[in-house]
Amino acid sequence: MNRNGKQPLQHLAWSLSKSCFFREGRRLWKENQSNSQLSLSKFQKVIVGAYLILQDFSEGIFPPTFEDQQKVYDREISYSLQWPGLSVEDSFEVAQMKPFWFSSPGFQYLSDFVAVSSCLKKINVTPSMKLLELGCGTGWMSEFLAIMGFEVVGSTLSPHDIRAANMRVESLKVKGFDKKLSFIQTPMESIEKSLENDSIGTFDCIYVYEALHHAYNWQQTIESCSTCLKSGGWLLICNEPNLIHTMVSYRVSVLSETHEIGFNRSQLIAHIEKSGFRKPKILKNRIGFGIFPLWIAAQKR
Repeated sequence: MNRNGKQPLQHLAWSLSKSCFFREGRRLWKENQSNSQLSLSKFQKVIVGAYLILQDFSEGIFPPTFEDQQKVYDREISYSLQWPGLSVEDSFEVAQMKPFWFSSPGFQYLSDFVAVSSCLKKINVTPSMKLLELGCGTGWMSEFLAIMGFEVVGSTLSPHDIRAANMRVESLKVKGFDKKLSFIQTPMESIEKSLENDSIGTFDCIYVYEALHHAYNWQQTIESCSTCLKSGGWLLICNEPNLIHTMVSYRVSVLSETHEIGFNRSQLIAHIEKSGFRKPKILKNRIGFGIFPLWIAAQKR
């Protein structure tokens, strides 16, 4: 421990954060605090994120901890409707349009839906099996899979998402698919508490797409999935960010006081096995380098 009361690694992090290497990171962060909608390139996001991680690690507050779980949930709900330059209602309308955005993100979401469907086929999860989606947002992927013939329950934390998702159910009544789709409002960590008792342990597959990294406690979420799946059922983790994402997202997490991380794949796999699953299968990006997103499937013992 040095004279400032910091451990050697903390002191090194403090020195790096104050060095010329992070001059641009310090400048951008100061500007971003004055303008929360500041437009940054991916490289700039990484520079600012790395600076903040070093600074907070030197102060002993990284990785961050959040004592009030409900406050974190409330901030996540509030932040989900903060689209740059848009009112809450306009943001709601844009969210309803997902994935049919005529832009690169929209095209990528549609491509990812094909990838998710392909992963389901690889693990022999087929229509009319019973699926549970974690963190479904406005429910677009749940809707698509219901139309494919699956029986789908979508779950989300936000009441605004539930409002939009239930509109999807109403729209499917015209096509006769409404009995294949339903939604519940619940945190991922305790999803079994929001299901009907006769639904627990009946799901053939629980899948999560780009949402597990927002969980307040991802370990509890994995354990909850094990409770909800039938024996031999599958957990499917799709397009979850790897470690580099923490540097990209940490700036926004600090600004919004929300919780968002990138995963260490080996730690994630170890906890999956610990939670009652067989050795997971890596479906895409077998060599991840801590950069490429995670696509993992694991079968309940």
